[in-house]
Amino acid sequence: MPIVSRQVIAEFGSAEAFANAVSGFAQALENHKLTEDVPAPTAPWIVELIVRNHGGEYEIEPIPPGEEPVEEPAPPTLEELRAIKLAELANWRFIVETAGVEIGGVLVRTDRQTSAIITAAYVKALQNPDYVVANWKVADGVFVTLDAATIFVIAEAVSTHVQRSFDHEAYLTGLLLTASSIEAINAIDLAAGWFPADTPPPMEPPVEEEP
Repeated sequence: MPIVSRQVIAEFGSAEAFANAVSGFAQALENHKLTEDVPAPTAPWIVELIVRNHGGEYEIEPIPPGEEPVEEPAPPTLEELRAIKLAELANWRFIVETAGVEIGGVLVRTDRQTSAIITAAYVKALQNPDYVVANWKVADGVFVTLDAATIFVIAEAVSTHVQRSFDHEAYLTGLLLTASSIEAINAIDLAAGWFPADTPPPMEPPVEEEP
């Protein structure tokens, strides 16, 4: 069985076009048998060779390993892009939410675990005005003492910081949900508008907690 090179296939435009040429010529020869004094049909030499000598049977040269054509993924639909952007937005919010907030020149962590500890201290301070945290870790090697009044200030600042991050996520979510075209969704800057002190770093997927 003859093997047809990929270059020949390319000259015909595609494997389907070559197959149509072979089958078309074979049918033309069959039709010619019913005629008299009519010149025999002709075709490109490779097609005539395959039809006349091999009954229309052939194989196409295989693609060498590593040279297989790579299919480009289809662009996302409007709804697929919307879902992608909403996930990206949740990630931005998580980064801002847990980036920390500066209070009196000291950066206070706002990750989920620290927020829970601050909330617990806030509840105790409400119950006992004389409540004191003797050793609150600010950074490696740095501890401070917090009285009830300071705990209230920290808890309020952290709560406000966290809520502002969700408020901005809600605002951008509204823009994404009401966008009616792919162009409109792509025009929404998910990195813009976060409060200045909390401008997020280049986006990386969170590793310790899910948004």
